[in-house]
Amino acid sequence: MENQLPDFTGKSVVFYATMPPGAPDWLVEGIVLESASFELQNDRVFVVGRTPPQDDDDSESDWNADRQAAIAWDSVYYYVVMTTHEYREARKLQAVGDSAFEPEDGSEPDGVAKSTRNVLASLSLFLIGVVIPIAIVIALILWIVKMM
Repeated sequence: MENQLPDFTGKSVVFYATMPPGAPDWLVEGIVLESASFELQNDRVFVVGRTPPQDDDDSESDWNADRQAAIAWDSVYYYVVMTTHEYREARKLQAVGDSAFEPEDGSEPDGVAKSTRNVLASLSLFLIGVVIPIAIVIALILWIVKMM
């Protein structure tokens, strides 16, 4: 098996990495880099890319939006690759879903909120039912190959 690094050109990648003690909690949610590439820095391989830009309708300042960032490749234990367009659409849906909670008067939420929840539920089921098991199988295969 060749030791070839993936090509993330034109993609958005959510990286999940081992966290050192004292790391901020927001790192647990994953680190997103767009059009990431690999760089060797002090004999260590890093994935380097740009963090996504801040949404136009986001009123809170995001200190790390649209910045160059890097993550040590040897600390990555899981990653999800999608087109940048897919990632940005999913982010918009998540923002709508976050603001589309049940109304205080107890009435049913509007159809947009329901469809958003349906899309997010489908995406969650897809991740749980397909992507995560595939990632586990790949990790097991890599582990077995490494142990040989």
